Amino acid sequence: MKRIFIIVFLLCNSAIVYTQEDWLKTMNILDNKMPKELYYMRNEIYARHGKIFKTKELNEYFSDCSWYKPNPKFKENMFSVYEKETLNKIIRLEDELKPF
Repeated sequence: MKRIFIIVFLLCNSAIVYTQEDWLKTMNILDNKMPKELYYMRNEIYARHGKIFKTKELNEYFSDCSWYKPNPKFKENMFSVYEKETLNKIIRLEDELKPF
């Protein structure tokens, strides 16, 4: 049986289910995203675990998502291996796109 996990980007009311193999292929979609898209994609991973954001912008954005449930006990060790890898790639891309 293939291992199934969920990784979702910018889809407040739905989820996309991928197998591990599909996830590796879809990591390439990140390469063509604009900085603001990457920003929301990165923070969505945190939001899916209930991170309470310090900025009004992110709190308002994710509060509109039916799945967002603030979790005062949020910790980064809640992330799966896939989420960690995705976060690392997004952060690398954001760094590359920063103006000098």
